[in-house]
Amino acid sequence: MKLNKYLKIKFVVSFIISYILLIILLNPIGQKLVILQKDLIYLLFGDYLNYQNFVFVPFCSGLISLSVYFSVIIGLKIIKIKTKNSIIFLSIASLLLINILRLILILVIEKISNNVLLTEITHIFSWFFMAVIILLLIKKTV
Repeated sequence: MKLNKYLKIKFVVSFIISYILLIILLNPIGQKLVILQKDLIYLLFGDYLNYQNFVFVPFCSGLISLSVYFSVIIGLKIIKIKTKNSIIFLSIASLLLINILRLILILVIEKISNNVLLTEITHIFSWFFMAVIILLLIKKTV
């Protein structure tokens, strides 16, 4: 499907506005969500993982991934591209689950390597992985 220049601009503007608003509005939820995720990880792994070197902040909760996903969906709806609403709920659940697995991976790499650089590289690459997941979920939603 070929979009004209006006629709592309409308999509980008709606994406940016939606993203900023979602980050602001979801931040309090992100704070609670990251605490729940940290508690879940601790429940699963106990003292095996080293939590002292890892700071759990709202952005670790999957808030960024959810905001990007929702902003794209809002942008698509604004330019009148149909989305499969039934897939949206499953996508949200998937993003949250995959994010917990992402956090566990980072903590496990930090534990087994005891190397800050390798942990940071894993952290950065995990965001690229999340971007691919978001794109796949958007493709399924449209």
